[in-house]
Parts: sequence; structure tokens; C-alpha cells
Amino acid sequence: MSGFLESKLLLDATAARVLPRKWMERHPSFVLNEESLVQRNLRGERVKNLDELLEVARLAKPKFDAIMTNIVRASGLDPAMLNRF
Repeated sequence: MSGFLESKLLLDATAARVLPRKWMERHPSFVLNEESLVQRNLRGERVKNLDELLEVARLAKPKFDAIMTNIVRASGLDPAMLNRF
């Protein structure tokens, strides 16, 4: 998680430099606050335990994999290489 947050902060800093002024504030995914870091269960409530977290993760994984595969392909790389690391 710390690596993700570090990457997000670097991305935000770059976006702040290159995007039009106040562009980031119009998009909630760029706003970092305590509530934006809370994992929700299927009912939209805060996750209460590991079982709920794993349930959400299991359901999200196919979509996450598809997004990552599309990013890899758009970058001109081979998605099959993902499993090598």
C-alpha cells in the first residue's frame, strides 16, 4: 500500500505541473483524504474484517486484470510478461 501511495503522490505532482490549473480538483480520484482511502464492502460500508476485504478484492480482480492488460498493451508491451514478475 505504501508503494501505491508513493506512486500516487508522484503522479499527482506531475499532473499538477502539466495539467491545466485546478483540473485535478474537478476529479475525485485525485483528491487524497482519509475517506478516499477507505475500502468499502459490497453494501458500501467500511470493510470490517479481512473476509469482507477479500470478498471485495476477489470481485474486483477480473476488472483490475483487464485494466492492467489494456495499459500494458497500450504501452506496446506483451501482457504475457506480466506473470513473469
